[in-house]
Amino acid sequence: MPLCEGCGSSYEDQFQFCPFCGRAKPNRPETGLANEVTVRDDSDLACPRCHKSDRVEKITSIIAHQTNHADGYVPVAHTITDGDGHIASVMTHERTSSTSSSILSSQLAYPFHEPDLTKKGNPVSEIAWGVGLCLAGLLGFFTYNDRPVCLGLSITGFVIAALLFWHAFTVIDRISKLERQIKEERPLFQKYRARWEKSFYCYRDGSVFVPGEKSYASSEDLVEFVKKV
Repeated sequence: MPLCEGCGSSYEDQFQFCPFCGRAKPNRPETGLANEVTVRDDSDLACPRCHKSDRVEKITSIIAHQTNHADGYVPVAHTITDGDGHIASVMTHERTSSTSSSILSSQLAYPFHEPDLTKKGNPVSEIAWGVGLCLAGLLGFFTYNDRPVCLGLSITGFVIAALLFWHAFTVIDRISKLERQIKEERPLFQKYRARWEKSFYCYRDGSVFVPGEKSYASSEDLVEFVKKV
């Protein structure tokens, strides 16, 4: 099955144009030993698997022209009911943003990303709540200590505050360890990024390679290939 050079989709060989984006089917190279000898390309940009450079493209270029970003406004219908029970439909325009990419560009995308530390928790808010509960508990303890119910609520507030403090400092410790790990591994991931940015893709056999190297890998093995620094 041919692989479209425009959108990266595969389709039946009977089609002369890609049914997904309309690009013409790539010409199938002639077979035969004589043809292989005359077409062989030994330049650095040649694919180390098929030894040809006529259908290779830099991965960053594939990502650029096979990824679309769309920003705009879309009409959205809202149904409202007034105080008398009358129903009306109101049309508004809401801002939208979307990103679409081909299957090939998704497969060749850079596979490593630093974790988002903001998703690990918000210890500041938990500490603030804990301090607030402690103050409320102290106020209730010294003001209403002759009332068992208020005394019980104050103790409950202290317990909840202690749990919040414990969880907040646990999150802080986890984020600190993760930050140290990211700092230690950043030079290595910078090498991964540099290797990925200089890699090429061969549409003929689906290989990923770095110009000048004899090694190559399929797009499914991109992660292991990028790690070969």
